[in-house]
Amino acid sequence: QQQFATISISQNGIILWKDILLGRCTAMSSGSSILAVGMYDGTLHIYGTSPTIGFKSGIGFRTHPPIVLTGSPICSLNLIEHKKEGQNSETSMLAVTADGSFRVYTIQPRLRLLYKGSIVPALENMRLSFALSSLSQIST
Repeated sequence: QQQFATISISQNGIILWKDILLGRCTAMSSGSSILAVGMYDGTLHIYGTSPTIGFKSGIGFRTHPPIVLTGSPICSLNLIEHKKEGQNSETSMLAVTADGSFRVYTIQPRLRLLYKGSIVPALENMRLSFALSSLSQIST
């Protein structure tokens, strides 16, 4: 059974724009003119709109081809807009997948991978610390 995710812009109940993606959407994040959609299969879709009035324009478009992070679902997305006085704004994105890997990208002014890694070592350290503290409380 194929599953689809529909992304749309509507105003007063009227759909002005829509796109249909194959698969399940697992995470979304948006800024004033960027929308990021994470999918169950680990792909990331990035949409843009009017840089002046944003999504109120009723226009959306894919700014990049789909980005494949891993085969694991994207579980968290966070877009951050950096406004610089007298300069073009910059948009960064953090994407975390269910297997613990993460990527940090600059989306605007151009797509660029800044960092990649895993949060698993930090989570494992927290788990071990908790287990050790639990053991010490039991023995006292």
